[in-house]
Parts: sequence; C-alpha cells; structure tokens
Amino acid sequence: MNLHRLEFEAPEYHKDRTFLRTVYTFLREGLSGWNVYRQGQLHERLGEGFVPVRPLLCGVCATDLVRHHLPFPLPQIIGHEVVASFEGQPVVVEINASHTARGLVASHCPQCLAGVPSQCPDRLTLGINRLPGGFSPHMLAPVKGLIPVPAGLSVRAAVFAEPFAAALHAVETTPPQEGEHVAVVGPRRLGLLLVGALDRFRMKTGRRFHLTAVVRHPRLSVLCRELGADRVVDVSDGGASALQRRFETVYDTSGTPEGFSLSLFLAGKRVHLKSTHGRPVLGVSRLTDMVVAEIRLASYPDFFSQQRKAPAVRTDPGGASVYLSDSVPERVRHELEKHGHVRTTSGGTPGSASEPRAQSEEVDGAVVTTLHEADALLEGSGASGVRLRPRGTILYAGPARGGRPGLLEEALARGVEIHTSRCGSLSRGMAMLSEDSELSHLFENRLITHTFPLDRIEEAFRMAADSRASIKVLVATGT
Repeated sequence: MNLHRLEFEAPEYHKDRTFLRTVYTFLREGLSGWNVYRQGQLHERLGEGFVPVRPLLCGVCATDLVRHHLPFPLPQIIGHEVVASFEGQPVVVEINASHTARGLVASHCPQCLAGVPSQCPDRLTLGINRLPGGFSPHMLAPVKGLIPVPAGLSVRAAVFAEPFAAALHAVETTPPQEGEHVAVVGPRRLGLLLVGALDRFRMKTGRRFHLTAVVRHPRLSVLCRELGADRVVDVSDGGASALQRRFETVYDTSGTPEGFSLSLFLAGKRVHLKSTHGRPVLGVSRLTDMVVAEIRLASYPDFFSQQRKAPAVRTDPGGASVYLSDSVPERVRHELEKHGHVRTTSGGTPGSASEPRAQSEEVDGAVVTTLHEADALLEGSGASGVRLRPRGTILYAGPARGGRPGLLEEALARGVEIHTSRCGSLSRGMAMLSEDSELSHLFENRLITHTFPLDRIEEAFRMAADSRASIKVLVATGT
C-alpha cells in the first residue's frame, strides 16, 4: 500500500438515498497532513493525525439508513462500525477523530482535556461528518483511534465493538436503580445490544431490577430472552395500552419518532434517548442534536425539588452559567441564585427576531418555557447568541402563559426526565466482548443475519431497512 497516495473507487451515498461509484484519492501533502480528492477535485482538507487502513467489514446501523436526514453534507462515503486491517492486524476504528484520537496537542480543547473526546468541538466523525467512512476499500483513521482485535475474538464479533460501546455508555449514563422496572423500546440492532448491556450491568453490580423488552416483531422475543430480558411485550397489536407509566426508566432505541412517543407513554421517571434519526419529534426539531451533544431535558421545578445540583460541566470558581430566556419568570432567577455557584444570564429569547449579541456565549444550562426556545439553544443561532455546552441541561419551566402543552411538555410537567447519549469507550466495548465469550458468540451467531460484498451495498441497505427480514447486516469491504 502506498502510504502517501491512494486512489480507488467507492460507493458514495447521496441525498436521494442512492449510491454512486465515485473515484476518490487520499493524498498526503507533506507536513499539512492528508487531503481528500473527489473525481480529481479537492474535497476535504483533513490535516494531520490520520493513517491509511483497509476496511474488512462494516456494519449497517440505523444512522446509516437515515443519513440523508442528518444535518451533514452529502454525498459522502458513509459507514462507521468498522473492522479494518492495519499493518496486518485487525483493528476497530474510533468513530470520533478528535484531537485526542488524532494524537494532536489539545491544550485549547476543554472536552479533550476533560477526558470527553467524543464531544471535541473540532472532531470529524467517521462516515458522518467530513471523514470518509468504512464502506470503501480504503480509509483514513485517527492514528490513536485504532484498537487491536484480541486473538480470541473473531472480526465478525468485533464489528459490534462500536455499537456495544454505545449501549454500555447509555447504561452508565442512566443506570437502573434497585427494584426498578426498566424497558427497552425497539430492540433490534442497537436495542438487542442494550438488553445485553443491561443484563451484564445487573450481573456485575448485583443491582436487582426487572428488564422488559418492548417489541413490534414477535420473532425477536426469543433473542431478547437469550440476551437477558425477564419479559417481552409485543406492542404490534396495541398491547402497550396497559403499560402506561409502568417503567421507571425506558431506553428508546427505536430510531423513530413513534418510538419516542411510546417511550414517553411508558415512562414514569425517565426516558433515555439513543435514536439519531434526524427528524422533528413532538415539537422539537433538533432532538438528534440533543443526542449528539448528550443534553438532558428536565422539568425546572422537579429538578430542584429533588435537591439535585445545578446543571454544570465546569468546576471553576465562577460556577455554572445558566441562561434564562426572557419568557422565564423573574422568580426563577432568584430561586436559581439561592442554590449558589450559579451565574445566570439573559437578554433575548432563543429564536426571536430581536437584535443578536455581538459575540456568542456558551452556557452550562438553560431554563426555557417553550420547546422552540430549546431548539434554538441546540442550534446556537437564536437571537440570544447563546449555545449550550455538550452534556448540559435544559430545564423546562413552561408552558408559557397561553401555551398548550403537547405530549412531551406533559411528560416533563409530571417529572419525566429525558436523558441522551451517543458514543462510548471503544476500548471498553472491545474488552468486554473479548472477556465475555458467551455474549460475543450470541452477537456473532444470532444477530448477524446477512453479509454482502461491497459491490452489492444497495442490496445490503435494502435488507437492513427490512425489519422483518434482518437484524444485523454486514458489508464485506475487503479480504
């Protein structure tokens, strides 16, 4: 392999959901790192911190199937659940090309310095944002983001390292409590991994909770039980009506707006959202952005009545900064400041037409009275000039006077919190698969239903989209 220039043809994904064979060139430009050329024209400047690898297998996930809905440029070579060959050794590839993953000095990056490189503001995201992905004969990978596949683990099982790491991270972000009833909505590609992760969490911690899988396809019932579910409920014929608020925690892995609505109906305390489908849901246009930035959404009075800390990701003497939209009652500001170490700011309502600030400001938390205001904070383009930091909290103090609450507002008003998460630790996911042979064998032998060569990627995507015919579909990208 030429380590300075690679030219190849790869299936490129387009906005109309078709694939077009396109010529790409990866060219190392001296000390400036790598540039990507498409059809002979400069396409992306990636910079330093990447090495060429040969993809071997790449899994098709729900994010790939809805890539055309996501707010990132197309066309692109997509795919991020990658097992590749590097110097003759199989490796899995980190999805987030952060400063840390690229081996770059990150003295200016608060997220990399804080050990949260998945939220690095300068990251490129494999197969999603700028960095060409794994449905290709060649790929550029972050140099510190290659995790060797242990000798005892097959490359087919290793494909699950990235999505299983995300499942583990969801459990650790919203861990079930002793005696709770927990549900997983939409167990298929990611949801089945989450069922397995919850069961392993139960074994490891000794924490007792009841685990229910909520399915729409009865054929998945046996798999759910094999992976640790205590109960399986089929809601394909309307069986959810008797389950209203029966579960303290509901994990939504459905990948659909309908699945989120069902999760709110089932939840008594919290919904953990793991779906990134890019579509508006229940009055929120940027719910996917909430998941990507791992934002929490909760009721303002409920959040503080439970004596929780004010939303914060920093520990500097100034404390957390909390934005208040102009529609928030003045009493809220006084209540917040009583909690100490909280700096409040306001001056404009997100999304309004008032004069914007000269300079944008990042905040740790925000209090709003409408979901439209929450959307504007996630977008960071409202007249307020504020943007919510990753892993921050939005507190809902609404509805505003005269507003009519919808399903999500009603759930917040009765105390349901919305938690979110995205990627987990790839090395931890790999280690657990390697150490737990029973689990990795279940994933490999029971979840993988189809494997297609790269020249049949359109067929692979059609099969992956058929929830009745497939579970996990792989694309064999190399030998």
